[in-house]
Amino acid sequence: MTEQIWELITGANPLREIYGYWPTMHDAVVRTISICYEARDIEIIFDYTDQFRDDEFEIATRIAMKWSGVRDCRLQIEEANVYGIQFSSQGDFLLTHFDRYAWGFDGEICSASIEVSGIQRLPDMNDTPTEPAEPKPIRINLS
Repeated sequence: MTEQIWELITGANPLREIYGYWPTMHDAVVRTISICYEARDIEIIFDYTDQFRDDEFEIATRIAMKWSGVRDCRLQIEEANVYGIQFSSQGDFLLTHFDRYAWGFDGEICSASIEVSGIQRLPDMNDTPTEPAEPKPIRINLS
């Protein structure tokens, strides 16, 4: 069901073109969460790195996803790491399930629609020094 839902997500097609498949979002890192209570919207910005077709090289992207017409939302945030994302339908709504590690970011968002509102290629991770990264806090905007 997840692949069929990816095809319904507005603005998602460039992700399939970049990676050659729909991303699993395995090991994605949540950078920001913006919630607009009045409009019932949630936007999450992820950093996602995965292998490009047959482990040729890594591709890193920053992906902004927006859930509109949010009916229900339950998120648990212990760390910024996402194990993966699964999509399904629930009547007229789309259900996004964030898989969780033993710790991390997990939960569900039930919404009328989902949109990939931005995709940015990040520098090639193979060309960057391998120093431990400083933990970066998740920023939550409430409006």
